[in-house]
Amino acid sequence: MAKIKKIHGIIPPLVTPLSKPDRVDRAGLRRLVNHVLDGGVHGVFALGSTGEFPSLTPAMKKAVIETTVDEVNGRVPVYVGVSDPSYLQVMNNIALVEKIGGDAVVVLPPFYYPLGNDELVDFYGKVADHSPLPILLYNIPSLTKTHLDHDLVVRISGHERIIGLKDSQGDMTYMQGLLQHFKDRKDFHVFIGVETLLAEGVLFHGAGGIPGGANVAPNLFVKLYNAAKKRDFKNVDRLQAQVVHLNGLYRHGRFWSSYLKGVKTALSLMGICSDVLTDTFDPFHAPEREAIRKEMKQMGLL
Repeated sequence: MAKIKKIHGIIPPLVTPLSKPDRVDRAGLRRLVNHVLDGGVHGVFALGSTGEFPSLTPAMKKAVIETTVDEVNGRVPVYVGVSDPSYLQVMNNIALVEKIGGDAVVVLPPFYYPLGNDELVDFYGKVADHSPLPILLYNIPSLTKTHLDHDLVVRISGHERIIGLKDSQGDMTYMQGLLQHFKDRKDFHVFIGVETLLAEGVLFHGAGGIPGGANVAPNLFVKLYNAAKKRDFKNVDRLQAQVVHLNGLYRHGRFWSSYLKGVKTALSLMGICSDVLTDTFDPFHAPEREAIRKEMKQMGLL
């Protein structure tokens, strides 16, 4: 099994830059990779929710993996989402990631059919038994409609290939339960997916965060992570306020997609990539773009 030397810190879930709704902008993706690496991040995560993975074709996903692995070039670990309702397709995706050179995979519970805990234990056990790469679990029940509860995570955490979990549920009671349970385990790492909860998670033994806002302001999240690790509460308070302000960029629309639109609009204003989304969504129009531009200027991002 491949090894990652250190599993920690800020790991941006990369957006997927597009030149057209059905075409990956490889040059934009390379600029984005270098932007976040210049910000000091500790890894990158391709093909997550922020990367619009459910709306990408297999060819587009392959292009994302190839470009990301090539541009990172071993500077940090590359985590790749391989999720699918089909177990067989998950395994095919893992094989592709290994072939291209990714370092680890991120696996949601199968979505569409609701599964019980015993079925989920069987699913993750089969994936882990046959995966050549380390696995990070991914809990985001708002989208999958399946919750990886505390007892389930504990049951499957003993497998040597399952190295941790990204929690994007936003439930502090659930997250604190996991953090306390695993705080003395060196082989299982809990990452926070909700960026406004990053500081609390790291202060209470979390391994780091996988925040979408790190696409836009990677160094802000790296600084917050470092301050929380040092228990530098004065700087944690100051940086947390900036993260909350940044979070406002994703609140301009009426739907969940406002998050994706906000991140891509910000990146387009920074000249990193376009704001083109997959055909599932439309980009923001002029009023929202102008509002985001003003906010970014106030934050010193433009």
